[in-house]
Amino acid sequence: MPNVKSLDLNLSLKSNNKDLYIKLNGQQHSLKENNIFPLTIKSINENIQIEFGGFTHEDPKQEVQIDLFYKNKKLDTKKISTFQMIGNKYVENKKLENYDNIFFNGILSLQFSHNWIEIEIISGFNLLKDKNFFIDITLGDYEQRKKFEEKIQQDKNKMHYVALVGTCHLLDKNKKFAPSIFSALSKEYPDKSIINYSCDGHNDWSVLHNSFWLLKNFQIKNLIITLNINTNITSKTRIFDHICYTPFMYAPSEKQFLYESQIKLYRFNRKRMSLWSNIVNKKLDQLLLLCKELKVTPIILNFGVSKLIKNDRDEYIDYWREQKNANLKFGNNKIDYFKRNEITNSNIIQKLKSHFK
Repeated sequence: MPNVKSLDLNLSLKSNNKDLYIKLNGQQHSLKENNIFPLTIKSINENIQIEFGGFTHEDPKQEVQIDLFYKNKKLDTKKISTFQMIGNKYVENKKLENYDNIFFNGILSLQFSHNWIEIEIISGFNLLKDKNFFIDITLGDYEQRKKFEEKIQQDKNKMHYVALVGTCHLLDKNKKFAPSIFSALSKEYPDKSIINYSCDGHNDWSVLHNSFWLLKNFQIKNLIITLNINTNITSKTRIFDHICYTPFMYAPSEKQFLYESQIKLYRFNRKRMSLWSNIVNKKLDQLLLLCKELKVTPIILNFGVSKLIKNDRDEYIDYWREQKNANLKFGNNKIDYFKRNEITNSNIIQKLKSHFK
């Protein structure tokens, strides 16, 4: 497991006046036209302060332009920056939020955070303090973590008739998958509580991981999970004192965080798919045992044709076959995905009814 103990960034400062300077890490530096200073982040909530000086009211055009880079990627500094004006004449020395181009004397504070590192550096999945917590894809929304916590609080301490865990097939964002089985169930059972903890980018292992989390945190009667989506490995990386899981759907791209270690793991996995299949099936067996212990009815829907997940289980419903049969109704005509999904969902719901308790 890769262990990231620090992140090395480059701070770029462009100055238009030779009298300007900064104080960083106890040292004063006169600013040239172009300046690069290395910054090292050693914790999730690292705070770095930079003092700017040399500004005068006699030259209102003085400016320092700030950019921050991780390798060659330019990062958003406004989300983490505040500036406290200090010692400036003829103006109110106040605190400025989201302020990253400097026109005054004062102290720039860069306050790093979970959300910023997830979005700007990792550009993938969330950082977890608890390795067993829900794996969620980063959507570029700085309020995502807060919204998810609010959703958890809304769903706790009540009994849910059905809970769904999966990936994009259980969402209605993609026209090919809409209406989803979640929407169909909500329509079929309007008076019952049906919750959906699905998100993009998951493979079978991470769907099972999230299913464990759901069982341990909510009261559920029936659990629907979608498998045979993708059986590639899921990488695990320690970043500071947090964990980040990355479910592989395809080969990692060169832009991906820690690409070198990720591509090695992916290639290792592709050569040993039977080993990974055993790991995933064992995880599924453990999940089914937990369902039995909690008296939850588990139902597995397959959204693919992979044979790595054993499909001879009583809990298995062949969604993929129902969808293929629905496709045949359109003959040589262009498939109407909405109607195709309505037909599939109707047939699946009839089968689900024989499983639900």
